[in-house]
Amino acid sequence: MRTLLILLFSVVPVVASPLSEALKAVAAKCQVDLRYASVSGCPEGEDGKVKAIIDADGMPKSLPDLVQAFASKDEKLSALSAGYLYTYRTSLGDALKNPKLVPAKTADACIKALAQNKTYVSYYAAEITAVLATLHKKEAALFKVLDAHPENATRNEGYRHAMYQGRLRVFDRIKKAALDTKREYLADAALNAPEYMYNYSEAEKAKICEWAKGFLKAENPRYTAYAARVLVLRCLGDYIDVVLDRAEELKNEGKLTNHPMREALTNFTFSCQAYMGSEPTGSQAQCARKEVLLRP
Repeated sequence: MRTLLILLFSVVPVVASPLSEALKAVAAKCQVDLRYASVSGCPEGEDGKVKAIIDADGMPKSLPDLVQAFASKDEKLSALSAGYLYTYRTSLGDALKNPKLVPAKTADACIKALAQNKTYVSYYAAEITAVLATLHKKEAALFKVLDAHPENATRNEGYRHAMYQGRLRVFDRIKKAALDTKREYLADAALNAPEYMYNYSEAEKAKICEWAKGFLKAENPRYTAYAARVLVLRCLGDYIDVVLDRAEELKNEGKLTNHPMREALTNFTFSCQAYMGSEPTGSQAQCARKEVLLRP
């Protein structure tokens, strides 16, 4: 009887999910850009069917199938899945508060797939890989893959989004990367990373904001601009005055007009009016100083 039961269970077919079947249909019938992960020319709306399933099921439930497809050796299936991972990268919803909604093994599989895919298209899966990895506190495995990845864009995108869920756990990595002068644009990604972290605690603010302030006089003007954005967008308060002080120095030197830091003083970054329920980031006094700085 035991042998019979084993035989019966061994021949039960594995039922593919609707999403995995829909992804395979896109690979079979549509045109897929293997570098930029775009999908076109679907004769029967296969692309739309995939999106409809993801929209209905939600990203947390869809992730295992998407990650499995991204890990596929079929380069079309892998590339198009990277595209969907990119399209829905900010749609994790409740999983950000309850990581159990996304199995830890899915994060492991995503990290492994990112390591396996060594082409540029892996860039499109880098952000969500970083988020899933840090959500499950697997940042050591993440950085091992990022540091070894042959695509600079993929590595940098992973670093850029590592603090979103990794926060101070990954800050030492970010600080080290910000001083890297050998790997292309890695320092830019590291200096940009704190901007993707929200709602700083006082402890986080003390460490991150003081660190960012140290780059306001960096030799590379891009680094100054990244630091200024972090201070104005995330640190707020007296840190905005520090940015304004530096901007005044640059204006007095005749350098502010064409300096990348000027972008940190725009209305989107440094607001002086309430917007969509958010209070202004600058005080009346700070906004008055800004207006003077932006005058021709």
